[in-house]
Amino acid sequence: MVAVELGLESSDVDKIDYEFPRNPHEKNFHVFYKWKIKNSEADHISRLKEVLREMDRNDVVEDIENFTRAKYTCCEVQNSTNVVADKDLLTVAQELTMDTFRLGRFLGVPQNRMSQIKEDNGSSIVEQCFQILRSWRQSQASMATRQALCDGLVYIKQQIVIDKLNKKWMS
Repeated sequence: MVAVELGLESSDVDKIDYEFPRNPHEKNFHVFYKWKIKNSEADHISRLKEVLREMDRNDVVEDIENFTRAKYTCCEVQNSTNVVADKDLLTVAQELTMDTFRLGRFLGVPQNRMSQIKEDNGSSIVEQCFQILRSWRQSQASMATRQALCDGLVYIKQQIVIDKLNKKWMS
């Protein structure tokens, strides 16, 4: 397992497994996030690629090296430069479950902010998502556009939500 190769304690990995039993994306993110925090001086990307190569995962190394946000551009967004409204954020929040934090990270919401929102909003994933999206909109101001939101939804493979938003925006 990558976590062991990166030097994470098994107790850290067990805690992450316990917190995210059904969400592999979050589990993997938190393994890497925990590792990054514990190794603040390291060149994280180089070390990660080195470990992945040792594990014969050159495919993942290639994905890391070729990652670009431009790959996740939504082509058809109604009035794409409009800033998103609360009702748009609520529509997204009501549709997402496990991908809330991935979307927040793609949109640039800091992890510590999302953790605080999660803590403040308990078990309501809809409210957590809504508050994460509001935090993004507040921090990005005029850059929190329909296009940016839909690009994030492309990243987490939520075309159905994009279609629902576009339908609302057309009326």
